[in-house]
Amino acid sequence: MKFINDKHKTQYEQILSGVQKQKRDCYHKAFFFLMAAIGYNQQTITELYNFEEGCIMPEKFPCYASSGELAIYRLAINLYTDRNGGDALGGYEKYTPVELFSRVSNEWFLAMIEAINIRFERVK
Repeated sequence: MKFINDKHKTQYEQILSGVQKQKRDCYHKAFFFLMAAIGYNQQTITELYNFEEGCIMPEKFPCYASSGELAIYRLAINLYTDRNGGDALGGYEKYTPVELFSRVSNEWFLAMIEAINIRFERVK
């Protein structure tokens, strides 16, 4: 996997360590990879992911985030659920590739591409 930096890698590994082994599939890995890219760690990820039930909580995603963070949230939801989040983060039209990738920095753009590779098991 290609991480943005050491902090991204550390946060990803910390988050993944809290997930049951059977839940460490490509859906979870892609989701946690993106969340670690924007600064979530093992403590703060519980705001967006229910570890007991093993599911994301799109209704809890912060709507006050930057446009780049919202793009990452939207892609993470899509890669995890195979759907867009609908009105949870601004409506269906916000989930197009142009809307997602045009709003992020270079490093987040590359992290988003890597998350797609993870989700479709193009990397280990």
